[in-house]
Amino acid sequence: MRRICFSMALILLVAAVSIGSAGCVVRARPVVVEPVYGPPAEVMVATAPPPPRVEVVPVAPSPEHIWIGGHWHWNGGAWVWLPGRFEMRRAGAHWVPAHYEQRGAGWVYIGGHWAR
Repeated sequence: MRRICFSMALILLVAAVSIGSAGCVVRARPVVVEPVYGPPAEVMVATAPPPPRVEVVPVAPSPEHIWIGGHWHWNGGAWVWLPGRFEMRRAGAHWVPAHYEQRGAGWVYIGGHWAR
Protein backbone atom coordinates (compact mmCIF):
# COMPACT_ATOMS: atom_id res chain seq x y z
CA MET A 1 0.00 0.00 0.00
CA ARG A 2 2.80 2.35 0.89
CA ARG A 3 4.47 1.69 -2.45
CA ILE A 4 1.28 2.49 -4.35
CA CYS A 5 0.79 5.75 -2.39
CA PHE A 6 4.37 6.78 -3.12
CA SER A 7 3.90 5.99 -6.83
CA MET A 8 0.63 7.93 -6.94
CA ALA A 9 2.24 10.86 -5.15
CA LEU A 10 5.13 10.86 -7.63
CA ILE A 11 2.72 10.74 -10.59
CA LEU A 12 0.68 13.61 -9.16
CA LEU A 13 3.86 15.65 -8.55
CA VAL A 14 5.07 15.11 -12.12
CA ALA A 15 1.62 16.01 -13.46
CA ALA A 16 1.46 19.17 -11.34
CA VAL A 17 4.92 20.28 -12.47
CA SER A 18 4.04 19.55 -16.11
CA ILE A 19 0.78 21.50 -15.91
CA GLY A 20 2.38 24.36 -13.98
CA SER A 21 5.26 24.73 -16.41
CA ALA A 22 3.17 24.39 -19.58
CA GLY A 23 2.73 28.17 -19.83
CA CYS A 24 6.36 29.00 -19.03
CA VAL A 25 8.39 30.73 -21.67
CA VAL A 26 12.15 30.68 -21.56
CA ARG A 27 13.50 33.87 -23.09
CA ALA A 28 17.00 33.81 -24.45
CA ARG A 29 19.16 36.80 -23.68
CA PRO A 30 19.97 38.78 -26.82
CA VAL A 31 23.45 38.34 -28.19
CA VAL A 32 25.27 41.65 -28.49
CA VAL A 33 27.91 41.69 -31.18
CA GLU A 34 30.37 44.53 -30.91
CA PRO A 35 31.90 45.58 -34.21
CA VAL A 36 35.64 45.41 -34.57
CA TYR A 37 36.96 48.88 -35.34
CA GLY A 38 39.87 48.05 -37.58
CA PRO A 39 42.44 45.31 -37.93
CA PRO A 40 45.00 44.95 -35.13
CA ALA A 41 47.99 44.95 -37.52
CA GLU A 42 48.91 46.85 -40.66
CA VAL A 43 46.92 45.56 -43.62
CA MET A 44 47.66 46.35 -47.26
CA VAL A 45 44.63 46.33 -49.57
CA ALA A 46 44.94 46.41 -53.38
CA THR A 47 41.75 48.43 -53.98
CA ALA A 48 40.82 51.80 -52.54
CA PRO A 49 37.95 51.95 -50.04
CA PRO A 50 34.60 53.25 -51.30
CA PRO A 51 33.64 56.87 -50.55
CA PRO A 52 32.56 57.40 -46.92
CA ARG A 53 28.86 56.94 -46.19
CA VAL A 54 26.76 59.80 -44.93
CA GLU A 55 25.70 59.01 -41.38
CA VAL A 56 22.85 60.53 -39.41
CA VAL A 57 24.37 61.47 -36.08
CA PRO A 58 21.98 60.79 -33.18
CA VAL A 59 21.77 62.93 -30.06
CA ALA A 60 24.76 62.40 -27.80
CA PRO A 61 24.16 60.47 -24.56
CA SER A 62 25.79 63.36 -22.66
CA PRO A 63 27.83 66.52 -23.32
CA GLU A 64 30.94 64.46 -22.50
CA HIS A 65 30.43 62.17 -25.52
CA ILE A 66 31.78 62.85 -29.01
CA TRP A 67 30.76 61.25 -32.27
CA ILE A 68 33.32 58.93 -33.86
CA GLY A 69 32.35 58.64 -37.52
CA GLY A 70 32.12 55.30 -39.25
CA HIS A 71 34.64 54.03 -41.77
CA TRP A 72 35.25 51.27 -44.27
CA HIS A 73 36.97 48.13 -43.02
CA TRP A 74 38.61 45.47 -45.18
CA ASN A 75 37.49 42.07 -43.86
CA GLY A 76 39.93 40.12 -46.02
CA GLY A 77 37.61 39.79 -48.99
CA ALA A 78 35.35 42.83 -49.16
CA TRP A 79 34.85 46.34 -47.84
CA VAL A 80 32.45 46.46 -44.89
CA TRP A 81 31.08 49.68 -43.39
CA LEU A 82 31.59 50.02 -39.63
CA PRO A 83 29.04 52.54 -38.34
CA GLY A 84 29.92 55.50 -36.18
CA ARG A 85 29.55 55.54 -32.41
CA PHE A 86 29.83 57.80 -29.40
CA GLU A 87 32.83 57.76 -27.06
CA MET A 88 33.62 59.69 -23.93
CA ARG A 89 35.85 62.71 -24.41
CA ARG A 90 39.43 62.38 -23.22
CA ALA A 91 40.92 65.40 -21.54
CA GLY A 92 43.67 67.03 -23.56
CA ALA A 93 43.17 64.76 -26.58
CA HIS A 94 41.38 64.89 -29.92
CA TRP A 95 40.11 62.04 -32.09
CA VAL A 96 42.03 61.20 -35.27
CA PRO A 97 39.60 59.27 -37.54
CA ALA A 98 40.41 55.85 -38.97
CA HIS A 99 41.42 56.05 -42.61
CA TYR A 100 43.42 54.39 -45.37
CA GLU A 101 46.60 55.86 -46.85
CA GLN A 102 47.79 55.01 -50.34
CA ARG A 103 51.25 53.42 -50.29
CA GLY A 104 52.66 52.26 -53.58
CA ALA A 105 50.10 50.11 -55.35
CA GLY A 106 47.95 49.52 -52.25
CA TRP A 107 46.12 51.08 -49.34
CA VAL A 108 47.12 50.74 -45.67
CA TYR A 109 44.73 51.01 -42.74
CA ILE A 110 45.48 53.69 -40.15
CA GLY A 111 43.35 53.06 -37.06
CA GLY A 112 41.37 55.80 -35.39
CA HIS A 113 43.00 56.98 -32.17
CA TRP A 114 43.22 59.69 -29.57
CA ALA A 115 46.11 62.14 -30.04
CA ARG A 116 47.44 64.92 -27.82
